[in-house]
Amino acid sequence: MDRFKALLISKEDGGQRVEWTEMGVADLMPGDVTVRVSHSTINYKDGLAITGRGRWSGAGR
Repeated sequence: MDRFKALLISKEDGGQRVEWTEMGVADLMPGDVTVRVSHSTINYKDGLAITGRGRWSGAGR
């Protein structure tokens, strides 16, 4: 696995930025793990984070 698709949420001044991006293992933080996923959904709390309606503190980052 060289590259993979990721939904990236970044905090910015005055809000957040949400974008689909392509990342590689080198882009991950130390301690992050990778798993092979064939299907996925977005749960309620992740949906709130994507829309900016949740309280996302970036805990653990």
